[in-house]
Amino acid sequence: MTKSAVSTLGALRKAVASGEIPHRTVREEVRDNLIRKLRAGEMLFPGIIGYEDSVVPQLINALLSQHNFILLGLRGQAKTRLLRALTTLLDDEIPVVPGCEINDDPLAPLCGSCRARVASEGDQMPISWLPREFRYVEKLATPDVTIADMVGDIDPIKAARSGLQLSSEFTMHYGLLPRANRGIFAINELPDLAGKIQVGLFNILQEGDVQIKGYPIRLPLDVLMAYGWPGNVRELQNVIERAVALADGTVVEVKDVPLDLMLPDVEHLVDDPTSLPLREARERFDRQVILRVLERVRWNQSEAARLLGLHRNSLKTKLLAWGIDPVALASAGGRGDAGGAQ
Repeated sequence: MTKSAVSTLGALRKAVASGEIPHRTVREEVRDNLIRKLRAGEMLFPGIIGYEDSVVPQLINALLSQHNFILLGLRGQAKTRLLRALTTLLDDEIPVVPGCEINDDPLAPLCGSCRARVASEGDQMPISWLPREFRYVEKLATPDVTIADMVGDIDPIKAARSGLQLSSEFTMHYGLLPRANRGIFAINELPDLAGKIQVGLFNILQEGDVQIKGYPIRLPLDVLMAYGWPGNVRELQNVIERAVALADGTVVEVKDVPLDLMLPDVEHLVDDPTSLPLREARERFDRQVILRVLERVRWNQSEAARLLGLHRNSLKTKLLAWGIDPVALASAGGRGDAGGAQ
């Protein structure tokens, strides 16, 4: 049976059960195709010259291990070209639910609309085939990139037209990362991304969940993530060593990320810092930093004061002046307003 003959969910189930069409994750797919090319002696990355004994073997190890990875190097050292060449390790095409924003697997759909469609149409549901060139998503990291760009946001227009609550899964507008589901997601110039966005991506890698406008959404995405880091090995090593030193256990978690990566981007701390008196701008900055740290340490004032280099009484005085009660926030499981002072 050829892929062109598989046009319904029922036919796809039969083809997968008979072994005619593989059903696997994108990491397994890349690994299997890489092994096939290595055994056949094929060129892996055409046009990449000079890395045969250095970069390429390490990249092969990462792909065989089914890992996400970072390509470290200065600008102009073919990081982007290597990332884009990864699409040659994908299958020619894969089955998807027609019209799905996140290229859902017909056999294991993630989004609510696809699950509902599979339940209602059953084996008669038509399927589409997605070519591999549409399975690569790349984003240039800049300080103005937001979580909404990367992960998604609530679409109030969709909610109004459908008569749904904003908390409904059907009102979500997916960002770049979910749209890379079952493909490769690459970020260029990773250090230029705001620290809080880096932490958000790290949480997705570790936990597989995100929050869109405060609503917890489980997104067990099937995606291979690769990053370009324009710097030197010592800079990256320092970041990793600091995270390891802060870790309580054997696994580095979001709470262990160095403090400066947890802070919001300085350029976006206030709406228009040039229009504020220096004292008010500093007050807003202090408020945002302190709230971020308190949230990170789960509202433990003593630990927050230690990280901030403040006396605990000085921290309590600031919080009292801002009308913030960490005990109440901790018990409510909420977070303080990170905006300007009220």
